[in-house]
Amino acid sequence: DNWPGTTFLDVEFKGQGVVGKINRTHPFYRFFYEPLKDSEDQRAFQALQALLLSYFRAEDTLYNQLGHQQLQKIRNEWGRKAELLIETLTNH
Repeated sequence: DNWPGTTFLDVEFKGQGVVGKINRTHPFYRFFYEPLKDSEDQRAFQALQALLLSYFRAEDTLYNQLGHQQLQKIRNEWGRKAELLIETLTNH
């Protein structure tokens, strides 16, 4: 999906499950996710997918304890920090 701002991941809770969404306008998508997805060696992409899926499942597990607003704050801050680090690492 695409949305403005610095949030890289979003989560939708549907029924008994969770759906993870990735912001394709975030620098992480452009500099890392997309190139790994299109790479010949899929091990790095599979590792990234495992990390993201585990994050989505962790949110699902913690939703009742922390609540939507707190989890949204975490996602926003994580995305903002990732954007700043990507700018530093890629000099963009």
